[in-house]
Amino acid sequence: MPKPSSSSTPAPKRSPRKSSHPAKSSSLAESADENAFDGRRVRGDRTRARVIDVALQIASTQGLDGVTLGPVAEAAGVSKGHLALLFGGREQLQLATLDAAVALFEERIVAPAKNATSRASQLRKVCLGWFDYVQNRVLLGGCLITAVSSEFRTIDGPIRDRVIELRELERNFLRDLIQSARAEAGLRALSATSLERTLFLLLAYRAAANVAFALNATDDFELALKATRELLNEMLAG
Repeated sequence: MPKPSSSSTPAPKRSPRKSSHPAKSSSLAESADENAFDGRRVRGDRTRARVIDVALQIASTQGLDGVTLGPVAEAAGVSKGHLALLFGGREQLQLATLDAAVALFEERIVAPAKNATSRASQLRKVCLGWFDYVQNRVLLGGCLITAVSSEFRTIDGPIRDRVIELRELERNFLRDLIQSARAEAGLRALSATSLERTLFLLLAYRAAANVAFALNATDDFELALKATRELLNEMLAG
């Protein structure tokens, strides 16, 4: 006798029900990892900011060449290895310090000057504000950007390249501000020769004042400030 035939549609197998608890645990673990990472990042940012503050003050009094891993780490209260992890080598730390000096100057002088009621007023606030920035000892040794321009003028490398870039950025900024201030006042644009002479004098007065400040030569500092005021008055008068 033939065997009885089975049903043509076999009963479907039921897969075991998955618990939702493992997914929840995984989610909690991921959240904990993210919080831990965020905490490390915040601590790292705070440490980096503290190191930069120390490096800025060292650079302003000892020169950017004085910013080295050992002394900065000791003054900032971090290990030399941790400092190297945050910034890399000495040159990277020096570049970060220089860029921080630029950001500080923009925060204290350039940004507030943008609220001036006229371009002429903005120009005065930027040019004369530099002297306030130095006199108020925002950095103990004066303007670091001005000092580094002299310190690294003959030393080839990334720092000198950055100094040249910053110098040209500043000159372009002042060029545009001077010409727009004259245009707003109904004055004709300065000739290329007159404009470059003006820029040369403005920056030369800064350099002289920065040295005078460091040497406590008050009379020379005031002379540079007076010469800057007179130059601005002459340039904006016609």
